[in-house]
Amino acid sequence: MPVHAPLSASNPPAGAVRLPTGGPRTWELPAWGRLSNAARVATISKIGRDASNDPRIRRLAVSIFRANGIAPRNYRGQAAAILKALQDGVYFVNEGDGRGGGEVLQDPLYTLDLQPDGSIGPRAAGDCDDFASTYLALCESVHLSVRLVTSGRAADGRRVRWIEGVGASPSGVAWSHIYCCVASRPFGMKRYNDRLWSFADGTVQGVPLGWDCIDNGQSDPQLGDSSLLAPVERIGGLSLRTAATLVGVSVVSAVLIGRLRRAGWV
Repeated sequence: MPVHAPLSASNPPAGAVRLPTGGPRTWELPAWGRLSNAARVATISKIGRDASNDPRIRRLAVSIFRANGIAPRNYRGQAAAILKALQDGVYFVNEGDGRGGGEVLQDPLYTLDLQPDGSIGPRAAGDCDDFASTYLALCESVHLSVRLVTSGRAADGRRVRWIEGVGASPSGVAWSHIYCCVASRPFGMKRYNDRLWSFADGTVQGVPLGWDCIDNGQSDPQLGDSSLLAPVERIGGLSLRTAATLVGVSVVSAVLIGRLRRAGWV
């Protein structure tokens, strides 16, 4: 009989305290509130990337593809199938913050409640950081490149998005949500291009690959008006809503210029 490695291949993130769950790992980080946004993202990213090396994660990804009839090399279909599997199979729940001001992070195998037959279990659950690390692990296990994304509000009320590795994380932002973006091509795409990457938020049931809370007028999809959760079509990197606004401004401008010309002002 082969000897299997421990249930998780992940190593503890720096400063973590392992909780005595017995089996897949969870960690409490009491100093979470003192970490920068970039440091938090790096910690969650490490958990997901470590777990992506576990062969059971890859087998689950393949079983998801087969169950959804996704053909080999249909990379966008693979990314969408993993997203739907998490939306349907993992219960979103707001977690407590450990000892106050801290954070509890889960190994993806714990989030998935992975069963002996390799399926997602009935107790699969997590919050946004657990969804993000789990989506990252499943995608990266089959070489679909993933970057983490955080969103929040700046001091002036602007909604702000930061994509892992794209410039420096903005300062002075109240970060409230984390999710993913995935490349349309496999094998470690190094440069970010919004035409080749799609947002993926597993915490909102039913929204498709490409849906993004910032494009829908929110910084956190768990807050605000649920009517804003409708899918948004994209036109050349712009949301349909943004494109419609620009068209409206152009029409109004054309009418005003026409009136000014008739009045002899232009």
